[in-house]
Amino acid sequence: MKKYRIGAKALLEHYGQDLLLRDVFREIRHELRAQGLVVYSFGIDGREVLPELEESFQLMVSEIQEVDYLCENERKVILDQLYAWKDAIEELIQRSDEAVSKLTGNLQVQTRLEIEEILIRGDELLPVLCELREALAPYHEASNERMLNLESMTRQTVNELRESYQSQDFVLLSQVLEYDWGHILEQWRGTFVGFCSLLEAGDHVRNEPEPALVSHDSLARRRFTN
Repeated sequence: MKKYRIGAKALLEHYGQDLLLRDVFREIRHELRAQGLVVYSFGIDGREVLPELEESFQLMVSEIQEVDYLCENERKVILDQLYAWKDAIEELIQRSDEAVSKLTGNLQVQTRLEIEEILIRGDELLPVLCELREALAPYHEASNERMLNLESMTRQTVNELRESYQSQDFVLLSQVLEYDWGHILEQWRGTFVGFCSLLEAGDHVRNEPEPALVSHDSLARRRFTN
């Protein structure tokens, strides 16, 4: 991750004194995104700006001395997320296998915590999968439909797990866990591994470009590492 700073003179020359900072943030994000870079956070005069507060800034460009930002290669960001979720899926597979073993061994009471954690992880997984699908679309558009189908199957299976758990139908719960849920998790693991290989194949994932915003050649943007 790299940090850059834009001084007051360059901000005024490029954006004008009457532009609101929230609009500056939006333009920088848009311009860097076109270069395959993602902005993690901004700072104003040395103070960090929380992402959720960016849109509320009413200050104008003329009222500050400098803006800094942290940015990262978009592919690297996605790759890090893929590896993190691949690891999470593998842990979830292990937890699910342990729960199935307890259920088939008539240890229903001892599986309650495992089942409730699996349901929580399943609910957390769905929005993340949707975000990853949208982020990965530019790199492999053909996989979009397959991921949509997996999302649908995941949602349906999580609902079946919850219904069988709430009704205390442990026979059905064990079957759904072992066959449906287990199959879906393996599908997601294979999907993540495949995308990791795809993104790692590009050298530009490792060799990150220096930000050079559109029409910003005159911008006094300085990189600093401290």
